[in-house]
Amino acid sequence: MLKARAGHTILFGLSARNIELLKQGKPIPINGSDLHLPGLNFVIMYGETEADMENDLRKAGFVIPG
Repeated sequence: MLKARAGHTILFGLSARNIELLKQGKPIPINGSDLHLPGLNFVIMYGETEADMENDLRKAGFVIPG
C-alpha cells in the first residue's frame, strides 16, 4: 500500500494484494502518525454493499450516524 500526504490531502494507494485481503474480510488499519497525523487512525474496509459494511461495523461496536 502506498500512503502519502500533500497539505490537506491524504492518499492511500491499494495494490492488487491489498484488494485480495480486503475481499477476504481483512481490513487495513493505518496509524495517522505515519502521515504526521498523531492521534488519528484510519481503516480501509471492503463490503459487497454499504449495508454489509454498516452491519460489520455495528458488530464491531462502531456507532453509525444517521
